[in-house]
Amino acid sequence: MMFIILILCILLLGILTIIVKSPGRLSPLRDEKGRDIPNAISEKIWIDVNGTKQGMFIRGEKPNNPILLYLHGGPGTPMLQFIDYMEKSERLEKDYTVCYWDQRGSGMSYNRATEPSELTIDQMIEDTFVVTEYLRVRFKQKKILLLGHSWGSYLGIKTIEKYPHSYWAYVGVGQVTDQRESERLAYKYMMQRAEEENDSDVIARLSKFNPDAKDFPQLDYLVKGRTKILNKYGIGHLHQGLK
Repeated sequence: MMFIILILCILLLGILTIIVKSPGRLSPLRDEKGRDIPNAISEKIWIDVNGTKQGMFIRGEKPNNPILLYLHGGPGTPMLQFIDYMEKSERLEKDYTVCYWDQRGSGMSYNRATEPSELTIDQMIEDTFVVTEYLRVRFKQKKILLLGHSWGSYLGIKTIEKYPHSYWAYVGVGQVTDQRESERLAYKYMMQRAEEENDSDVIARLSKFNPDAKDFPQLDYLVKGRTKILNKYGIGHLHQGLK
């Protein structure tokens, strides 16, 4: 009997540890000395967005800061985990309350019941507007700011085109215009850089692909080559390169 009680106590302790130290719980915002910032917001929430449960992280050092909605790239690539990991003394949250929303089908908003037919540009625009209205009403802001990164930059310009009166301004990061031409220019830059540095590994990886082919860029190139090389040369997400 005592053995069973001991086992149950160990299980209970394990469950409590998971609840308290779960990586799914957002850490509080801290200052440069590691102290929690009074009145700062750092939360993980879900709201109903056009009939689906969608998640977001909201962080800000001051409750009265302007609201910034961050549209991640991909599609399907939420970025807070990378932003938080690399965060130093400066961050957007000093001057803005930032909402890192996981778009329909991504991250916390993933649902295996989601039909591919739901993942349309029009649907994503309407989702963005619903999230915008939630933030605007909750924080009592007349308008908010919109930041789009990569794919999010395309979603951003389409949203602000339809609902211009909901936003103070739009910021495009890695702005999508002609994506295929952009990929070709990036390929040629990487190849030139690799040749200048006599980087035989990168030359070998890039030589497998033809940037002038009709089906360029192929998924294999995007997943196995391009992103790692861009970051290595400091022209991807990591401007200082990989250490």
